[in-house]
Amino acid sequence: RDFTINALYFDPNTEEVIDFVDGLKDLEDRTLRLIGEPKLRLTEDPVRLLRAIRFQAKLHFELEHTIAREIPAVADLLIAMPAMMDPNFARTVTLVCQHSEEGAIGITLNRRSQFTLGEILEQLEISCENPQVKDIPVLEGGPVSHDRGFVVHTPLEGFESSMAINDEIMVTTSRDILAAIARGEGPMRFVVALGYAGWGDGQLESEMRENAWLSVPVDSGIVFDLPLKERWEKAVSR
Repeated sequence: RDFTINALYFDPNTEEVIDFVDGLKDLEDRTLRLIGEPKLRLTEDPVRLLRAIRFQAKLHFELEHTIAREIPAVADLLIAMPAMMDPNFARTVTLVCQHSEEGAIGITLNRRSQFTLGEILEQLEISCENPQVKDIPVLEGGPVSHDRGFVVHTPLEGFESSMAINDEIMVTTSRDILAAIARGEGPMRFVVALGYAGWGDGQLESEMRENAWLSVPVDSGIVFDLPLKERWEKAVSR
């Protein structure tokens, strides 16, 4: 059992609930608590991370503080395995960046789109004089909403719409980060993607059980530094 609330046993002979891990108290307190050391439990089986977030959303429980603390630290890269039949994701590396009651969102990091950053900036009427910035390739973030842009970057605060993935990676969706990059005032390392990968409630968890995805801890070197063609092989070898 993963959580104290689903490690309760009923003895039909005595008609008593057997509770070895204070699951009844956690039910009363509406608290979701992992059995065992949270960091180890989350990293040894990434499905537990998805399950914890789904339980929290569906049951409207509070995450016990040690789980809440560790979840950002074990954010995952999803590596498409040979069992992945969807051509949209074959041999892809995808950063899982958001979970909710409705499902999950990720950004694919190793497929190049037909656009350069300069073309995107021109469409947005953002001036850029740096040819190196203008030549940066824009990635295909996934098959959903190709008109939506995402910037995955090293930490830099001050943008209108940002979220931290972990201590080394943030995702920003607001136009102001592109303006900062064009001025030479953006984050030290970044990738720009159009579109995202989306999963409905329970879909990603089901695909992971079917061995369509391998989950590994996030490596900022894979996210920012490796050539696109090498990212899948490097992620698989970790």
